[in-house]
Amino acid sequence: MPWPAYCCLILRTVDGHFLLERRPEPEHLRIGGLTCLGGGREPGESPEDCLRRELREEVAWVPPYFQPALTFTVAGQLVAWFYTATIPLGLDLSHQEPGHSLELVPPEAATGPRISRWHRAVLDAYLQGQSQVHLDA
Repeated sequence: MPWPAYCCLILRTVDGHFLLERRPEPEHLRIGGLTCLGGGREPGESPEDCLRRELREEVAWVPPYFQPALTFTVAGQLVAWFYTATIPLGLDLSHQEPGHSLELVPPEAATGPRISRWHRAVLDAYLQGQSQVHLDA
């Protein structure tokens, strides 16, 4: 299977809240809401290395391990791999990439209108135990 252009992390607290990110404008307007952490893969970069780099940039923390959770395709094209990990108790997440902010979202709001369309579809599938998300466009 080819590597995706994007790699993201579904990051949860021990009590089940999702840690999501609001990106700065105009990027926020393009994405349309809160998103999971992660981003685009650089040339030659493995998906796991991409995720580690993105997490260092966005929150200055990388979980000791993360596991594959979902594949995300749009119009038949692989877009992203999503991984999952848990935030340990007491983790200091005060470092944030400039212009970005973090928000803890309870599971019942993870598929609500404040979440970007694509990430909402991913979180909905994740909560239903699915491993693939396919959108038409």
